[in-house]
Amino acid sequence: MYIDIFSILLSYFWGAIPTAYLIAKYYAKIDITKRGSQNIGASNLATSTNQLIGYLIGVFDAFGKGSLPILIFLYIIPTQYEITPILCGLASIAGHNWSPYIKFKGGRGLSTTIGVLFAFQMWPHILLGTLFIGIMGRIMTKDNAFWTFVTIIMLPIITMATTTQIIESSLIISLGITCLLIGKRITSNSRPNLENNKYREILIYRIIWDRDIKDHKKWINRNISSES
Repeated sequence: MYIDIFSILLSYFWGAIPTAYLIAKYYAKIDITKRGSQNIGASNLATSTNQLIGYLIGVFDAFGKGSLPILIFLYIIPTQYEITPILCGLASIAGHNWSPYIKFKGGRGLSTTIGVLFAFQMWPHILLGTLFIGIMGRIMTKDNAFWTFVTIIMLPIITMATTTQIIESSLIISLGITCLLIGKRITSNSRPNLENNKYREILIYRIIWDRDIKDHKKWINRNISSES
């Protein structure tokens, strides 16, 4: 039991290492929490610095943070309970989203989620994300926030459609991921601006578009002009 508790806590604090924040601070000499979306993740790092650095950190967040703890506690260090590797994956996402190292700010958790899905070989879910986020979001509409929301909601549905069991590990994973990613969108890293918008409207914008206003470019550039 103690090894299970230790593995979950270790996964959380490992996932909480703010890689994008550290790279932005010591390489680009900027505070990523005051740039763009204010999320401390690979996508905002790519927007605020350059695409290559963002992609490299995204790969690390996916496989270093998301996949590695699960694989270690699945195949190298045995745990007492079968659910422990699942909780390790979810803990890594939670750590990435709410890092205790930087006052519980963090990234969106998308890259780390991809790593978790890879570790558990949840191929239909990865295909779904590739279709909606990669093709519909990045290539066709150039704004993947809405399609990420669709993917998040669809994860448990895909699980239920591809399994005959009432309770399965993949359902626990997908439901946990959905709750963590929606929870991050609601809490965000920025305080809501209530001057021109009601809180209910901001809540809807955050859940669906992952920002406080619908205009993507205006949201991304809102802090850059004030810092220059």
